[in-house]
Amino acid sequence: MAVMAILAVLSASMAMALYRCKALAKKSGCAFNLRQMGIGVVSYVQDYDGGYPQTKGVLTLVPQIDDVAGAIESPDRGSPLTRLGAYSTGLTECPADLDPGATACENDPNPKMGVQSYLVNGFFVWGLNEYQIDGDSHTVYIAERRSTAVDNAPPNCDVIFRPWYTATNPQAPQNDMSERKGAIATERHMGGANYLFADDHCEWLRFNRVWNPPETDLFTP
Repeated sequence: MAVMAILAVLSASMAMALYRCKALAKKSGCAFNLRQMGIGVVSYVQDYDGGYPQTKGVLTLVPQIDDVAGAIESPDRGSPLTRLGAYSTGLTECPADLDPGATACENDPNPKMGVQSYLVNGFFVWGLNEYQIDGDSHTVYIAERRSTAVDNAPPNCDVIFRPWYTATNPQAPQNDMSERKGAIATERHMGGANYLFADDHCEWLRFNRVWNPPETDLFTP
């Protein structure tokens, strides 16, 4: 009986260790994807005189109110971010994402083109310039998309997240920044998530280390 008990304990320990190893591998794979995106974005910034890519393509038919000022704007140049999925092998898919292809968004009433495992910070939606960013090493550029339903909140089916919510700005919904039901998958990797910063480095962080205003806000340039 003692031997059986020891074997059971060892088996459980091995299962837990294997689960942790798989989780770490998925976390690292996701971070690798973000790092590759960061390298591409930095190259783009260098080529375009300090300008970050836009998340909207030049063929957008209807101008959208998506910037922090609530102004109606049309994109003036294309974005490589909208084309990553077509030319990469899983680069836009986080290994830990249960729905990287956004199949749950097929019936979304407000469909968005190019939904993937990752979200661009809404401050960059029309292409910020380097001089507009107070500190690129502590400004999040890309986060992970919440692709699964939480309680009564459906999966997030957007390509950006809006971190500038105020009660007077209905264009930036409050629930984008909800820790559990918001746009970002805040606990996808062992209680935290991977974030790509504007200087192209990637970090795993718990949500309160990224967003807990007014003390902590790593989303506002």
